[in-house]
Amino acid sequence: AIVDRNPGIDYSQLPDGSYRELTLFNRRHMIAGQADNVLKEGNWFDIDDDKTNGNFETVSFKPPRGQHRMMGYPLQALMDCHLFHYTMQLSTYGWLLEQFGLKCRQLRLLPFLITPQHEEMMAEGVDFLIEPTQYIVKYEKDKVEAMIKHYTTTVRRRR
Repeated sequence: AIVDRNPGIDYSQLPDGSYRELTLFNRRHMIAGQADNVLKEGNWFDIDDDKTNGNFETVSFKPPRGQHRMMGYPLQALMDCHLFHYTMQLSTYGWLLEQFGLKCRQLRLLPFLITPQHEEMMAEGVDFLIEPTQYIVKYEKDKVEAMIKHYTTTVRRRR
C-alpha cells in the first residue's frame, strides 16, 4: 500500500482491513520492518507472517551435555531456533503498531515447508497447494522492550 511509505502516517488512522507488506517503523529507536499481513479491526490488529524455510525448527539444538542452545542477553530465556526468532520478529512488529495506540490481538506464523517433491512439481509446472502449519505465538512485548533498552544503553552508546 502507498500509505506505508508516508513517514508521517498514524497507523491507528488506517481504515479497517488487511494490509499486505506493510512497512512499520519507529524513528526514535531506528527500528523498521515489513509485516507480511496486518489485519486491522478497530483498535485491534493481528499479524500473519509467511515463512518458506526448507525446515522450521521449533526447538533449539541440544548438544551432548543435554541443554538447549539459548539466545543471547536479554533474550536468554528463549531457545535459539526459528520459532523464537520469528516470535521476536512478530512481537517487534506488534510493539511498533502499539506505539500508535493499537492493541495486539494475535500473532501467527505460517510456515510453508517446501519439500524436494514440491520443487520437482514446481519445475514441471504442476499446480498444487501447500497448507501451512499455523503457530499462534505469544506477544513478547516485555522482551522487545528489553531488547530496545539493551540496544539503546549499550550498542548505540558505543557509536
